[in-house]
Amino acid sequence: MRGGLLVGALLFGLSACVPAPRGSVSTFPLALEPGRVLPVSPGGRWYVQGLYDQASYRAQAVFLANGELARRQIAPLPGSAAAAFGVDPLEGLRFFDPFGGCDGPRGEQATRFRLQLEEAPPGWSVGLFSAAFLLRCAEPVEHPLPGLHGNDPERPAMVISLEFTLALRLLYAVDIPSSTPPGSYPLRLKVTYYPSGRTVTETLLFQVQPSR
Repeated sequence: MRGGLLVGALLFGLSACVPAPRGSVSTFPLALEPGRVLPVSPGGRWYVQGLYDQASYRAQAVFLANGELARRQIAPLPGSAAAAFGVDPLEGLRFFDPFGGCDGPRGEQATRFRLQLEEAPPGWSVGLFSAAFLLRCAEPVEHPLPGLHGNDPERPAMVISLEFTLALRLLYAVDIPSSTPPGSYPLRLKVTYYPSGRTVTETLLFQVQPSR
């Protein structure tokens, strides 16, 4: 991928951000991180969020004095995460305008995935609730340009720059029976991405706490 990838044509209207799903127990998704133990209570549904194929970029847009966009440029930043599923994060720009500041998620991709349960405690069930792109961006920085061309409405007047990260977010829904006693429980699942044929195996570690 070229460092100076031009995406001047990528101007999209903004739509409302989709809120995190809410369950009978979990209000916001638990973050799936290596070695992290997820505290839960028996009964109800819990949502666990995994982020994959993350990549960070720097975007820059030049606007004319009349407010029109002259050009837009996006370049990758070093240190992006390995592509677990082989997804190009820039596909997410079909659903986002990074200068809009919306976190998403957007662009449902669940039909491209297959989830297979490898190991689970008795009575537990897990499914792929959603799979979509997630955008996280910093506050834009404005750089006014000096009026070198007088009052020409078509002169470059402002440069806006920001850094943002795109990722693929998989949201797992885990149903835990109310009869589950307190203790530690591993849950292992395998997720396959059809377009690339790549498979990721995840182990979710749960700590079931006593019911109150």
